[in-house]
Amino acid sequence: MSSYRSLSGTLDRGDCRSRRRSARRRVRQGRRGAPPWQRSAGRVGDLPRRPVLASFGRAMVRVWDSGAPLAVTLERLAADARRTRRARAEQKARAVGVRSAVPLALCFLPAFVLVGVVPLVAGAVSGLLR
Repeated sequence: MSSYRSLSGTLDRGDCRSRRRSARRRVRQGRRGAPPWQRSAGRVGDLPRRPVLASFGRAMVRVWDSGAPLAVTLERLAADARRTRRARAEQKARAVGVRSAVPLALCFLPAFVLVGVVPLVAGAVSGLLR
């Protein structure tokens, strides 16, 4: 459901909104012809620079031309978007471990020296001085 919300939120902005209105008006008037998303599906400059919307435009062209069920296509697009989002989250989570190594080393190294090395050296020095 969140994928649908993000997609519908994106489609409610700017140029996409006017294209949707134009398509709705054409359907109400009973006109067929190339829908707005088909005219712009091949031109990257007309679509927002989001891969989800580009794939959505291509899917809508296929649905419009072939008569395939829209729900199946949208479910596939939503699954792809979720998979992409999950992969990005996992990649960011892996990067956290690498980025946290240096700060942890800088904190634990002085503590190790104070707890482990200083008493050893102090004991050795006091034994030599007796």
